[in-house]
Amino acid sequence: MAELEGDGKRELPVNPAQVPEKLQVDLAQPDRSFSDGAGATLKNVSSQLVEKGIMPAMSSNDIPQTLAQAAKAMEGSNLGIPADHGLSSASSVSTLLKAVGADVRQTMAIPDLHKQLTERNWQESEYNADTKLRPGDLLFTSMDPNGRNVGIVGEDGKVYSHNFRVGKFVGREQWNSKFVSVMRAPTCEE
Repeated sequence: MAELEGDGKRELPVNPAQVPEKLQVDLAQPDRSFSDGAGATLKNVSSQLVEKGIMPAMSSNDIPQTLAQAAKAMEGSNLGIPADHGLSSASSVSTLLKAVGADVRQTMAIPDLHKQLTERNWQESEYNADTKLRPGDLLFTSMDPNGRNVGIVGEDGKVYSHNFRVGKFVGREQWNSKFVSVMRAPTCEE
């Protein structure tokens, strides 16, 4: 063990066998900032969407439908950003939103994505069993730090989100996540 000086002494593992596996993998990767990784992921996703015949929305009115198509088209892909180690549904959803032309920044934080959409006048309402979902709607769990999730309603009615266990963007009719709110683009009719 090596020692660091400062407010007190702390021991750091120096033997690779003592370094957690996840940390070993991260140390082996080149150092990349969030913006570098996010930009590369966005470029890759945008190219894949064009190859699948899905172009960015021509107007804000087209964003929900384009987003719904993109969500379904990207099923099975890893949309994670290297900086989040493929763990964040926010990075996947914000990347798809940006790729289809929505005015959002890519983010790993679900509360940040929620805040951006609120600032851009996306309408939020409570989600329950009677809620009629529309393609392109976004579903959010509570902002409680444990178990946060965000998903996109696809054109087929499935909810698409990043599944960190398999490291892929997947669509399901039912999620274990307890979605509590739905956000709809401001251009959608009520």
